[in-house]
Amino acid sequence: MKKFGVLFILTAVAFGTAFGQEKKMTEEKKPAKAESKAMESASWEGYLADAKCGSKMAGDKGEAKAKRHTVDCALMDDCKASGYGLVTGGKYVKFTKDADTKAVAFLEKAEMESDIYVKVTGKMEGEQLVVTSIEAAKHMEKMEKKEEKKM
Repeated sequence: MKKFGVLFILTAVAFGTAFGQEKKMTEEKKPAKAESKAMESASWEGYLADAKCGSKMAGDKGEAKAKRHTVDCALMDDCKASGYGLVTGGKYVKFTKDADTKAVAFLEKAEMESDIYVKVTGKMEGEQLVVTSIEAAKHMEKMEKKEEKKM
């Protein structure tokens, strides 16, 4: 009888371990799906800036500094060579090298002198943003102030 009890317990432990491993393997597969979702295209709004200046624009007052950043500065040779990125939410997000050409093309056609507020569409690849498009965007603050004046 004791042998039967011991055999029963060992069988239960073996099955429990096997099912536990299967559950663990299933859970390990889930983050891969989440990562593929992270690779989907999305849009961000913020200030377009070169890396040389933009890296100094992170933090609480970063967006105020980015608002004053000029197109002329962003197109200077040393600034252009540093690459580009987006200042948004108190952070500077660097573009990939391929996206830098899109940023230069946008800046060369830009009608504004400063306050380079843009909408960027693309996807994150590691710590960098792979950009598919850059277009001028309107500040929500500006739109809200105009609505208040109308009332």
